[in-house]
Amino acid sequence: MARVGRDFLALETRFSGQPFWAARRALPDSLPAHESREGFAVAQALVIDNGLITEREVLKTPCSPAGIGWFGRLPAPEIYRLAQAGPEALRQRFGPQAEALLAAIESERTSPHQRVENPS
Repeated sequence: MARVGRDFLALETRFSGQPFWAARRALPDSLPAHESREGFAVAQALVIDNGLITEREVLKTPCSPAGIGWFGRLPAPEIYRLAQAGPEALRQRFGPQAEALLAAIESERTSPHQRVENPS
C-alpha cells in the first residue's frame, strides 16, 4: 500500500519540494508496487485450504499475480505443469475436461487491465 501511495504522490509535482510531501514520495523504497506481470511462475504462498491457512504452491499469472491455488478442485500448479508438457498430457489425464483447463490457463495470460474487449 505504501508503494502505491508513493507512486500516486509522485504524480503530484507542485509540492515536491516541501518536507512533508518529499518524505512521503520517498516511501518505502524504489521497488515497483506490483510484481512483474510477465509470464507464469509456481511459487509458495498462503492459501485457505479446507478452512485452514496453509502454505502450498500456487500458480502466479499475469492476470492473478497473487496466485491461483486451484482451477475448480484441481491444483493449478499441477495443471500448469501438465500443460507445459503439452496439451496431450492434459488430455490423457483429464479427457474432455482438458480443453476447459487449457482455456483457463490461456485466460490467465493477460491482465484484465490489458485485455481489449470486442465492442460488438
